[in-house]
Amino acid sequence: MVRRRQGPGGQAGGYDPGPTNVNWYLWRPVAARITTLEEIETHWSLCDLADAHEALDIQSEAERWAVDNRRGKQS
Repeated sequence: MVRRRQGPGGQAGGYDPGPTNVNWYLWRPVAARITTLEEIETHWSLCDLADAHEALDIQSEAERWAVDNRRGKQS
């Protein structure tokens, strides 16, 4: 079941897939096609993994801002 997740101030913050057995901290960079699981397990440090998540968060926020900004200009 997919649920909407709320961000700060009750704003929609994306989706929440509910309970899962996937280690999303490990698989998120793989799903984003940044790296492979083998590369993470053999070459990456925890700091590298944290940096990848920070970069993905920044990219997501920039994309969200661009969509919101486009909507504001169209109105």
